[in-house]
Amino acid sequence: MIKKISIILFLLLNLIYAQKKVPNWFINLPESNNHSMYAVGYTGAFYDSIQAKSVAEYRAIKNMTRQKQIQLIFEVTQLSDGRYRLFKPSFEQIYEEYILHEIIDNYSVVDSVFTKNGCYVLIQYPASVKKNNRFCL
Repeated sequence: MIKKISIILFLLLNLIYAQKKVPNWFINLPESNNHSMYAVGYTGAFYDSIQAKSVAEYRAIKNMTRQKQIQLIFEVTQLSDGRYRLFKPSFEQIYEEYILHEIIDNYSVVDSVFTKNGCYVLIQYPASVKKNNRFCL
């Protein structure tokens, strides 16, 4: 009997600790490659877990959109010896609505974690598996 109580107590303590823990992928985003990009979203505690996940997912989509909208802008000049030189490099964010629609049509949720403090969502673009998206603009 004491062994069963200690096992239950051990499991409850692990469950309480797990609900405080932030997922590793939220702190250290997975490496992007030539085929896919990752973004995360977070929302605070909600009474409705479905709504919490939906808001966190939408914030991840917005973060992915920001990643795709940032571009390196620079001027190129050819020197007299034939080499090229870059002038005035800067990063600029462009605002193209089609980028948001493209992400909404082609992303997938890789992982989601609920804690007592909120919901964390990791998305991948383009999706590794096609799915029906529920976001509409």
